[in-house]
Amino acid sequence: MFCEKCGAPVSDHAKFCSHCGAPVTPAGAASSEAGGAPAGSTDENKIFSVFAYIGALVVVPIVMMKQSGFIKYHANQGLVLFIFEIAYGITAGIISSVLGAIWSVLGSIVSAVLGVGWLAFIGLSIYGIVNAVNELEKPLPVIGHISILK
Repeated sequence: MFCEKCGAPVSDHAKFCSHCGAPVTPAGAASSEAGGAPAGSTDENKIFSVFAYIGALVVVPIVMMKQSGFIKYHANQGLVLFIFEIAYGITAGIISSVLGAIWSVLGSIVSAVLGVGWLAFIGLSIYGIVNAVNELEKPLPVIGHISILK
């Protein structure tokens, strides 16, 4: 099998050309002109799935999820992550405020420690984005087993 864009040989099971990066149409599959999927659908799925991991932009893939099971999977993962981020933010704010009212130095220390916790959410977002871009449906560590969207 050869790449339609550059003519380089590609594996029968490859999704993308290793030489130019163009999407590869599997042998025997219908082209987009013959009623197959639209040419940019894979890239659109990736873009909408990446939005799922960027805070409130999770709404975009939730609206678009009827289009693709892949988008639905990442929309669910992103929604769970967003809910946990909100809960963590509220809890951290309350703890910092209460301890800050008791003793300002203690409140500052606790705020700094809780601020480091946000790095975990950034890491989970990056993990989800990398999976979406690589077209993988891997659950997020710790919270990925939770399913909200059906």
